[in-house]
Amino acid sequence: RAFSVLEGIGLASDPSYSIANECYPFVARRLLTDRSEGTRKALEQLLYGADGPNATLSAERVQQLGEAFATYTTTVVPPTRYRVATTSSGLPAGVREALKIALAPEGGPLQDIL
Repeated sequence: RAFSVLEGIGLASDPSYSIANECYPFVARRLLTDRSEGTRKALEQLLYGADGPNATLSAERVQQLGEAFATYTTTVVPPTRYRVATTSSGLPAGVREALKIALAPEGGPLQDIL
């Protein structure tokens, strides 16, 4: 019900408002860091569609997921587990965070998909 109320409030001031679009950066981060089986399956379905890894990877969805992840990373302080030290690499924060997650020694959902 809370999402319905928030959606209604948003639509009252902006007819094109979508709470799903507002939440997508958080969802992207969660999909790329949560190790639960359900989250892994959700990530697969998002990237490959209903047929899962047997289907073709959607480049458009990968791009959307990456952009949402970068948005979350640059607007919210990341959890300590994935915090990246500031370096002089010149890489944007979102890219540094994505590399940290993709190359984490303990593995994770992103590594499973790749």
